[in-house]
Amino acid sequence: MVLAQTANAFACRSAAVPPWRLDWWSNRLLVGAVSIELLVATAALIAPPLAAVLGHEPPPAVGWAVAAGSIAAVLGADALWKAARRGHR
Repeated sequence: MVLAQTANAFACRSAAVPPWRLDWWSNRLLVGAVSIELLVATAALIAPPLAAVLGHEPPPAVGWAVAAGSIAAVLGADALWKAARRGHR
């Protein structure tokens, strides 16, 4: 969920342009916020003291693969949507 929402944050930067065509550093606050979000989420999963308090544990390899795939899914859906909107104008 965290990785998909991170991809969504970058996808929502433009209503017409896919995120890979934008300058990743044009919004430094977004990059900073996403970095902090990913650090905290990672710590909640793999830092033993924090993970134990929260009742978390790292997902299995297939879980990591699905999470990574969610990035591609969100960015791909966003690109298709933006391309379809351009085609209808």
